[in-house]
This record gives sequence, structure tokens and C-alpha cells, in this order.
Amino acid sequence: MYWTRSVELDLSGPGRVQKVRSTLEAVECLRLWPNKQGDAFAEAKRVCRAVLMNGAPRGVAREAFIRAADEAGIYIRKR
Repeated sequence: MYWTRSVELDLSGPGRVQKVRSTLEAVECLRLWPNKQGDAFAEAKRVCRAVLMNGAPRGVAREAFIRAADEAGIYIRKR
């Protein structure tokens, strides 16, 4: 269930990048999310679960994950 392009987040401080390459990695990352409030965060969790459980398109999970990062103010290195 790897995405066609990874998402690189600056979660751990300056110069420390976390590369998220799949829906499963996104779910693991969301467990450590700095701000677990917000509509985009809840939607990303819901969409990622749907991809893992029901085979929904992987790209949908990636886009929801990016929206959750934007909502939380997490710097995304490249898209």
C-alpha cells in the first residue's frame, strides 16, 4: 500500500524529517500528531482506516494526510 510519492514532514524539530510512504505509516504518524483536534485530522484518520480496511484508493489517504498536516501547521518538505 505504498503511495506513488512520499510525504516528508518536519515533525521532530529543525533538520529532522519524517518520511511517510504509505497509508500504514500515515496511521502510525497520526498517533503521534501534535494536535489531535480538528476536522482534517479526524478525516485523515477515517480515510486512512477506509483505505486499510476496505481498499479505498491510496491517493485519497495521502491527500487527507497532507490536509491534516496543513491544519496542524506541520511543515511539509515536498509534495
